[in-house]
Amino acid sequence: MIVEGNCSCCGEAALLDPRIGVCDDCQDREADEASASVMLAELAVTTPALSMALAASREG
Repeated sequence: MIVEGNCSCCGEAALLDPRIGVCDDCQDREADEASASVMLAELAVTTPALSMALAASREG
């Protein structure tokens, strides 16, 4: 069910799913931020391993 109300994130008047309480724009922004966080976490995990492999290949 969609209702008219104010977004709990940005305060804009919008059509909302009352279970979520945020507008589509804020939902998209939160999803983008979560995706970026996952990519950064993956990069943080793989970067040390890549650095070690590159250093080992240079020592050859």
